[in-house]
Amino acid sequence: MQSAFLKRFLASLFFIVLLLSLQGCGGRGGGRGPSVSSTPTESTFEKTFGGTHWDAGRSVQQTRDGGYIIVGDTESFGQGEADVYLIKTDAKGKKLWERTFGGTKNDWGKSVQQTRDGGYIIVGYTESFGQGEADVYLIKTNAKGKKLWERTFGDTDWDAGFSVQQTRDGGYIIAGYTYSFGQGGTDVYLIKTNAKGKKLWERTFGGTKNDWGNSVQQTRDGGYIIVGETLSFGQGGRDVYLIKTDAKGKKLWERTFGGTDWDDGFSVQQTRDGGYIIVGVTDSFGQGEADVYLIKTDAEGNILKSEKSLREAPNPNIGKGFNRNRSISSLPDLTPSSEPLHHPRRR
Repeated sequence: MQSAFLKRFLASLFFIVLLLSLQGCGGRGGGRGPSVSSTPTESTFEKTFGGTHWDAGRSVQQTRDGGYIIVGDTESFGQGEADVYLIKTDAKGKKLWERTFGGTKNDWGKSVQQTRDGGYIIVGYTESFGQGEADVYLIKTNAKGKKLWERTFGDTDWDAGFSVQQTRDGGYIIAGYTYSFGQGGTDVYLIKTNAKGKKLWERTFGGTKNDWGNSVQQTRDGGYIIVGETLSFGQGGRDVYLIKTDAKGKKLWERTFGGTDWDDGFSVQQTRDGGYIIVGVTDSFGQGEADVYLIKTDAEGNILKSEKSLREAPNPNIGKGFNRNRSISSLPDLTPSSEPLHHPRRR
């Protein structure tokens, strides 16, 4: 009798131990449980925003609340032909609010960044305000997208802002292009403002032909790095144009990259080693009609071996007529031919 009781006791104990071990496999300290993961599920989605006309997003950044801020331009909403279009979403891409800025003519948003006070800084260009045909358009909002102030920069011709960043002193640095100032048809246009958007200084860079600034970032030494494109310098029709300045915008050095055809730099960042990483497009190198162009430089803007090797493998499609507008070629071009190449519908 004792033997039968002992057998039942041991069987029950074995079942309890087995049950506990199975629970432990799926628990927080999880060993090899196949059905439970301790990794958070990644949120993925795709969304559209806009109305019945032309609406485009040009720049996006994740905000500190986990959501996203988007800037672009809209012909569906607002007062004018096109207005700056600002959209805030939650972490799943659900629209929380949208705002438009501008006047009765065309106004475009090109770059947005969340500022340290929780609001947003936007740059683009405007035909509605300012002195010239188009002026650099700088807008500051609060966290809800309410406009706090706006500023324009430029003169009597076409001037545009493509990139903005808040600087360590609380002000802003803007890069773009200007037809109003400088030496050539267009020049790279660099503007420094204080925290209220008051211009502290402006600089132009370039030669006798057309040159543009597409992206700017403050560097760890307090100066600035700018990337864009140049027709004035380099080897080809257009080359990537990299410029380093000090904290006052004085040029320290400039570099060009590319081959005999068309090459452009769209974005630049300083890397942890003090050098720079650039991305853009090349028609001089690679395999296709145009290829993504990634360049890594040292702190002085000198290219590394990976970029040098491209010079030994030119693009076999050179001279076959690359269409710069390919990415938007399916869309109607409603702009007069006299407008600059960086007009939004040509960009």
